[in-house]
Amino acid sequence: MAVTNPLTHSDLLPFQPNITETMSGAMISSVWSRARKAVPQLTDPELSLGADDTELLRTVLRSAVLRWFDGGSGAVYQRGAGDFSETLRASGMGGTFTREELSELRSLAGLEPGGASTILTYPLPEALTSHPFVAPEGI
Repeated sequence: MAVTNPLTHSDLLPFQPNITETMSGAMISSVWSRARKAVPQLTDPELSLGADDTELLRTVLRSAVLRWFDGGSGAVYQRGAGDFSETLRASGMGGTFTREELSELRSLAGLEPGGASTILTYPLPEALTSHPFVAPEGI
């Protein structure tokens, strides 16, 4: 059975009681689409999640929606007092996932986490028979 979106409006209310059902529905739909785009294996009809994995998926989606809602319009706020002033910019990147959240989504789909890799562009040196800073025995 294919994985379906486990997040609902009622899942958001304990964390953000001011969010409307219309707004949360649109945000949930967008975040779910981004999750499926980021990890296409979530749409695999053979993939099924247990209760713990479903809750983890709900948590990742909820975090993205709440971060988006808290970010507002992405406007810039400026404030100052005396010689001090600061500019605050709310994130306008709505519905995006953090690196950790993407890693969790990938693990739910059974994918190994990505890691650093190297492409060797030079030949390997010959194996050393002794340490280069230690004289051979008998000298």
